[in-house]
Amino acid sequence: MTVNAAPPMAPAIDLVHLARQSLGDEGLEAELLGLFDRQSAASVREIAAGLRADLAGSARLAHKLRGSALAVGASRVAEAAANLEALCEGARPQTADCAQAQAALADAVADARRAIAALTA
Repeated sequence: MTVNAAPPMAPAIDLVHLARQSLGDEGLEAELLGLFDRQSAASVREIAAGLRADLAGSARLAHKLRGSALAVGASRVAEAAANLEALCEGARPQTADCAQAQAALADAVADARRAIAALTA
């Protein structure tokens, strides 16, 4: 009997990707992670507030966060942000769907921020 295991979860921060992006400059890596840490926290707060009033604005913020996440190797954040963006900018966005996607994004960002804290401690 074979058991299908779930695929391994991507790390919160892909350090190999980050090293490529920074050309191995550890100071630049720390700077990028610090910027992403602050920006991602602010974006999550702004997106949550925007879900009540401006779904299109939340989609734009998610798009911006996705780009930042891809730059530092936070692929789970990028995926969650892309999902939120797609749901909130659709022709007929559903607030409940966007709220679920926002919660998933907040969880991914929290994981990435914990990883950043551990890396920069």
